[in-house]
Amino acid sequence: QTFSNRLHTTTGDLIVSNGTLRLTGNTTFAKAKRLYVGPNGTFLQDSIGTGVFSGLERIEIDGKFTVGDGLLSGFPIGTAALVLGKDAELTAGENEQLSFASLTVDGVRLPTDEYTPATLPQLKRGTLRIVAEPSAGVWTGLGDEDTSIRNAANWTGDDPDFASGG
Repeated sequence: QTFSNRLHTTTGDLIVSNGTLRLTGNTTFAKAKRLYVGPNGTFLQDSIGTGVFSGLERIEIDGKFTVGDGLLSGFPIGTAALVLGKDAELTAGENEQLSFASLTVDGVRLPTDEYTPATLPQLKRGTLRIVAEPSAGVWTGLGDEDTSIRNAANWTGDDPDFASGG
């Protein structure tokens, strides 16, 4: 099945249980919250649309998932959770990087890091970067004379780590 040049308003889950779903042209699913590709499914992201999946909170892959060269801008950067099954296949464009807030592989949560096909068997091409999840710190503005958002003294709780983004 190929979707081309259509703005979809789906607000729940987008599930590819079997067969192939290919997005082309300006196709978007900007309001979908979860994308699941089953063991017998293949998902091909070839859409040039802006914010193709800007609302995604979670991507779960047990089948095959491929993002065409130069088309990474369609995904939320560093905010969605990525869950890969044991036999999942994730392919990004050559020399391109996908960023997610968390990574779980075969039920095991992996640490914040950068992964390549050499370090993550499910990744077939490209780079996968897992960024620190947002901090639970609360703004107080009590950083003496430096009330900059960059000053950790202006936060309570889990102080943000501005070097890693968490």
